[in-house]
Amino acid sequence: MSTSLLRLAANANADAPPGEPDLRLITGAPAIAAALGVTPRQVHAIREAADRAKAKGEPHDCPIGRVPGLGLAARRATLDAWLTRHGVI
Repeated sequence: MSTSLLRLAANANADAPPGEPDLRLITGAPAIAAALGVTPRQVHAIREAADRAKAKGEPHDCPIGRVPGLGLAARRATLDAWLTRHGVI
């Protein structure tokens, strides 16, 4: 993906109206960790736990994915929904 397309994806809803989901893509364990209020190592642990569950055929709802060329990535709205579902916020 070109750099300009990545910038476009990263800023998709930078100015979303109130009440609209924030579709910006957060890339990298440090940035995701900052968004979640955890350490980068904990972000990796969350993703690794989801990978182990998937390998066993067990369900998981991890909002953090891997994007080729970018590494770990998540959408802000998806992180918020995941935290809400698990009673964190």
